Amino acid sequence: MDEQNKKSWLTEGVVIATAPLIGYLMTYSFQWGYVSYFGMPIEFISVDLSQVIRTTIGVMLSFLFLLSLYEHVPADTAKKNILYYRLLTVAPLYIYLGIYFFIHKTPFATGLFVGAIIALSLSLIVPIFTEKNKKSYKEKLEAYEEKVKLKKKSQGALSFKLYERFGDVNVGLIVNLIIILFFVEVSGEIYASNKKSFLVLTNNPNKIVLNTYNDKVICASLDRQTKIVGPSFTIYELSPLLEFTIDKVGPLKSYSLKQDSTSW
Repeated sequence: MDEQNKKSWLTEGVVIATAPLIGYLMTYSFQWGYVSYFGMPIEFISVDLSQVIRTTIGVMLSFLFLLSLYEHVPADTAKKNILYYRLLTVAPLYIYLGIYFFIHKTPFATGLFVGAIIALSLSLIVPIFTEKNKKSYKEKLEAYEEKVKLKKKSQGALSFKLYERFGDVNVGLIVNLIIILFFVEVSGEIYASNKKSFLVLTNNPNKIVLNTYNDKVICASLDRQTKIVGPSFTIYELSPLLEFTIDKVGPLKSYSLKQDSTSW
């Protein structure tokens, strides 16, 4: 199967057909990040149809643009500058890990980020010592990549089989889509951690509205001195008797994140 045939299934029609599903997943991922920041159960996630429609339109335009770029980039471009290609392909993952570390700042997040940096550094340093018969660093890296590829082929590695079966372009787009979903989830956490204005119960200023679910509002207790939300939540049915005011009480801290940071 040549590269052109491997690319044939990823067409504009496929992008348009799958865009609503991807739009829903992205909207859900954003809400997941939002509710997770405040320690709310994921059962409280509510996906708004208007959000899905806006996201779907953005997904369609973005993927059609990316598909156009892939179609116009020569197949051997990566071989001309393998170092640039290596850094470019792993950039989304490392940006995500950096944002994850910036938000959580727990020993786990630190270890994950530092471990990923060490792994990338070793993959760039090892060829210097293993490919001594090559002169330039580019030649060393190319030779090392070829050895890794042959090793994966001989071992029947799943990643090699996927690239052989579907092609670099298709697998690359799918992997980046998965990483983008993680990006969107982290974006939900960032939005929650920076949100300043919240609806507050008029008769109880220490109860703030964190989210809506169908015809209900999900409220949490707020310590106005420490800016910590939770850990308890209260669900109210929307009714004319329930009054709210907008109050700039944020940015807020999650009780669950506070517990996570102190438990290490």
